[in-house]
Amino acid sequence: MPESVSVTTSGNSDDLRALRSRLSADDALRGRVRLTRRMPPVGALGPAIETLTVALGTDGAATALNSALITWIRGQRGDLTLTVARADGVAVEFSAEDVGPDDEDSRSLIADLSADSVRETQTRTGQD
Repeated sequence: MPESVSVTTSGNSDDLRALRSRLSADDALRGRVRLTRRMPPVGALGPAIETLTVALGTDGAATALNSALITWIRGQRGDLTLTVARADGVAVEFSAEDVGPDDEDSRSLIADLSADSVRETQTRTGQD
């Protein structure tokens, strides 16, 4: 069974659906992205919680996910929180105010995601 990650944003459900469309348009991710929805805990107020679940494998899907997230972040404006979490609970959260394509926080996240892509590719190909 391939490893999967969940992706959530601070935006509304339209933002998450737009991200799903962006991820699903990538050949390496097509058929691996699904939108899941769960109700808040009993007694809690609020809307249903939506999450994207992305199935990964050893064929470069993690690199494709990183690239697609970079493209999506570059197109965002305003406040943004993006969380990517593995099934074992390890999570990375990016949060920035007034984000834009030339924002320092955006550049930092893009650099981190790019470095992860390089490490994942080197691991997959056996390079150091």
